[in-house]
Amino acid sequence: MEQITLESVNENVEILKKTVFAIQEHLEDSFLTPEEEADLDEALEEHKKGEVFSLEDLEKLRNAS
Repeated sequence: MEQITLESVNENVEILKKTVFAIQEHLEDSFLTPEEEADLDEALEEHKKGEVFSLEDLEKLRNAS
């Protein structure tokens, strides 16, 4: 059985802190703000209605001017 020392406990705590920090960063990046959610909903609705155009169409419009 592994002997538990203050040093080993401290090492494990540091590892856990780094892991929790990494998870927090990931979670913050995973969720949309209410404003972003509304923008996404609006964009999806516009796409369903055919009110959007492709990047290729946008490039053609830009190059035509």
